[in-house]
Amino acid sequence: MFKREVRVLGLTYRVYSGCSFILGVVFRGRLWLDGVLYRRLESRDGILSELISMINESPHRGQIRVVVLDEMLYRILGLIGVEELYTNFKLPIIAFEEGRVAATIGVDDIDGFLRVAASDSGVEALRIASMMANRLIELLTFKS
Repeated sequence: MFKREVRVLGLTYRVYSGCSFILGVVFRGRLWLDGVLYRRLESRDGILSELISMINESPHRGQIRVVVLDEMLYRILGLIGVEELYTNFKLPIIAFEEGRVAATIGVDDIDGFLRVAASDSGVEALRIASMMANRLIELLTFKS
């Protein structure tokens, strides 16, 4: 059973102008934004180790109870990368594709998790991470 304010890390991956980045949002259930994580990547090589470092270096590391991946990040990491994340952090990992759960590791009650962390628009941490990443790209590519 998941508490109403379970700390969820929603992770998204974006590419712009030949560079890429991972943006993460720590949310308490679907209620409160606790923090933002960001890592710029020079290439896809080593993305898993960069992701692990980003999470380990976060001041929220000890509070995170569930990690949620967006479709693009899940496709890059693959199931082996998701398993390595689980092995590294011993936290439940949930990956989404096309708005549906594509893979889970360490999650006993996916419905219970979705009740506390998701709304009609999906898992709130992932929705906000995606929205922030899209706005960041707009800012980075803004031409005056």
